[in-house]
Amino acid sequence: MEGRALYFVETSEAGLRIPLALAGEVEARGSAPARLLSSLLKAVAMLSLNLGGRKSAGLGLLTVENARFHAFELRIAGDENGRLLANPFKAPPMSLQEFADWLIKV
Repeated sequence: MEGRALYFVETSEAGLRIPLALAGEVEARGSAPARLLSSLLKAVAMLSLNLGGRKSAGLGLLTVENARFHAFELRIAGDENGRLLANPFKAPPMSLQEFADWLIKV
C-alpha cells in the first residue's frame, strides 16, 4: 500500500472556456422531466455547479455563459418537410431563461 495514491487530482488552467453542444429529447413540454430540466438549468445558471468528488477543494466549478438553445416540437404545423429535425439550429435561438420557460409551458 505504501506509495499508492487513493486518487489523482487532474486540473486545467483557471478560467478555461469549453464550448458544449448537447442534443436531446424531452418527453413533453410541461411533463415532470421537462420541469426538472427547467429547474436544473435555472439553478446552474444562478448558483453554478461543482463537479467532482473534491468539492471542498474548490475544483470543478462550472458556470454557464452565453447559452443558446434551439428547441422545437416534432410535427408542428409548417415543418412537415422536417427542416428543423434535419438542422435544429434553424430554430430561433433562446436564452437559458427563455428555454427554461419554454420547457414548462403547456
